[in-house]
Amino acid sequence: MAKYLFEVYVALTVLCALAYHLAGMHWFEAINHAMTTLSTGGYSTSDSSMSAFSPAAHWVAIVFMAAGGLPLLMFVQSIQQKTLKIWNDEQVKGFIKFIILVSLTLGFWLWLKSDMALLDAMRLSGFNVISVVTTTGYGLTDYQAWGAFASICFLFLMFAGSCSGSTSGGIKIFRFQISLKVMHQQLIQQVHPQAVVSKRYNNRVIDNDIIRSIMAFIMLFLIVIILLAVTLVLTGLDPVTSISGAITAVTKSAQVLGLLLGLRVILPVYRILLNGRWLLECYWGDWKLLPWRYCSPQNSGSIN
Repeated sequence: MAKYLFEVYVALTVLCALAYHLAGMHWFEAINHAMTTLSTGGYSTSDSSMSAFSPAAHWVAIVFMAAGGLPLLMFVQSIQQKTLKIWNDEQVKGFIKFIILVSLTLGFWLWLKSDMALLDAMRLSGFNVISVVTTTGYGLTDYQAWGAFASICFLFLMFAGSCSGSTSGGIKIFRFQISLKVMHQQLIQQVHPQAVVSKRYNNRVIDNDIIRSIMAFIMLFLIVIILLAVTLVLTGLDPVTSISGAITAVTKSAQVLGLLLGLRVILPVYRILLNGRWLLECYWGDWKLLPWRYCSPQNSGSIN
């Protein structure tokens, strides 16, 4: 399976590089950006990030950043089984619907608040939304200039993440979906105490152990963000920059609202930020919580 995953990943990267080249990038730029698009790494060969390239390159980035936010295993299964039925997965459908809905909402907001063309507003909105949700971190425009509504939306988008099994960070869509199903069950039982409501995800009953692990993960996630935000406030930063800086440190979204976090601020709290990161980055495939005995900076990167 590892061989097939590698082959699919390389094939997608090659397609992305080719698309970037056709969109006007030189081969060096195209290859480098392809590697950091599929990996949702967000590094660019230009100080201006993606704003240095053509609108066509932005659309290419939108498509392949979204692909990087999908479970890589889905691509392999689609090829092996020669069917698209596996794309009926609740997580995948939820992710796609989510980014489309938010992109359209912010796109229309930007179009109404500015004098730009509708297509350009959709391009800017879609690019920034997918860059933040997949934690890629590419820069294109200052969305804080879009107004308070857009700023608060992007602040919450930093939490989202994309699909489990992808290359992105964040809480992940499936955890929100299961949490909503649990909340729906609780609300129904408050109104109808005798009602029997089954919690199902992808046509499978949701085990209580899964629910407990998701609740524990989200609580730990939020607690670490709160602690980091308080630490940044104590360095003299304003609350908005502190909160968004803590969120981006944990989710790897590479987006910060408010002031830029420079070396003057980062160096004194670097070790604290690092310690906060490894609490959540005990990887076992994809952001799984491990027993506490595994969670240490010395061995967190060696667990398979």
